[in-house]
Amino acid sequence: RIGAKAVAYKKKFYDVMRDEIVYFPSLVKSMLNYTIIEEAEKHYFEEDDEFPLVYAAALRSIAAMKLAAEDENDGNENMDEDYMEKLALDVE
Repeated sequence: RIGAKAVAYKKKFYDVMRDEIVYFPSLVKSMLNYTIIEEAEKHYFEEDDEFPLVYAAALRSIAAMKLAAEDENDGNENMDEDYMEKLALDVE
């Protein structure tokens, strides 16, 4: 939870096409690229200890299934995060 709080939903972007605010990076994408897992390792027992591989694999597989389901439902409506990053504001 500490890792997710430090990494996810730190930027916001106003999507004029859908008239909504999009917060990113999402939990799912942060889990897939190991950002959350790396942050969790900082708070896992001692510095030399690593986050268990079983937990990391489980989180990534759940995130992959969720991302696949989102892509199926959204089609091509997802915006490019590189584009959003350029125009995004930090969340306070």
